[in-house]
Amino acid sequence: MAPNVKGSAVDSRLDFVREIADDAALNRVLDRMSRPHRERIEEGVLASAWVPFELFTELNVAIDAELGEGDLKLVREMGRFSARSNLPTVYRIFLRMGSVHFVLRKASRLWRVHYDSGQLTHEELGDDAGRLTVEGFAAPHRAHCLSVLGWVEGAMCRRVQDRQFLLRPDAVFTAMVTWLLAACALLFDVQVHCATVMSTHVHLVVTVSDQRISELMQHFVANLAKAVSVLRRLRRGVVFEPGGLNIVECKTVDAVVYELAYCT
Repeated sequence: MAPNVKGSAVDSRLDFVREIADDAALNRVLDRMSRPHRERIEEGVLASAWVPFELFTELNVAIDAELGEGDLKLVREMGRFSARSNLPTVYRIFLRMGSVHFVLRKASRLWRVHYDSGQLTHEELGDDAGRLTVEGFAAPHRAHCLSVLGWVEGAMCRRVQDRQFLLRPDAVFTAMVTWLLAACALLFDVQVHCATVMSTHVHLVVTVSDQRISELMQHFVANLAKAVSVLRRLRRGVVFEPGGLNIVECKTVDAVVYELAYCT
């Protein structure tokens, strides 16, 4: 028996296209699809309705071919987007507050809400690691696997947008951050004591002579986001999640030493 997927999964892909492109691009995506599937989408898909899984995979492939590189990498990003748009608020709160295993267990339980075939099993591999396995699914497809992977990543997001490793180190990125910090130091009369760039966030220990810390961080984050967007070839310009800035004033030597130790 051919599997089905809930219409919400199809709707989120259409919303993804509208967010990163326009209606003309959406029409080009639909032109790539078979006539029956295109007509089904044009008729309108209810989020709660069951839709043929074949339509869902064909839509993912068509979007990737039109707006991506044809290698299905964009499908993973669509999975992340789907996690943000489809998860009910109560689940979003739980997933953001929970541990890795809490998130993975929730993902496995939500499987039957979205698919009428197979199951998603969760295996703990340590305190901060686990494995999700799709079992017994009637029509395996690489696009579907990448979509599920992206959904889990999107469910466990924060700091950098969707918790992607956009700040991962390489020679170009290191040189870019070093130059940007040097430029900010001159512009805002800042002493940079320590800078640690993780894959998803940044730690800085600085001395700002005239208390322009907010202006400094606004300038640094805005320009870092622009540079990362170009370097990582992001189709959407959002790099950092809103509300992620945390500033701590170090009033004692011990406090400075603690922050330096934390950063290194």
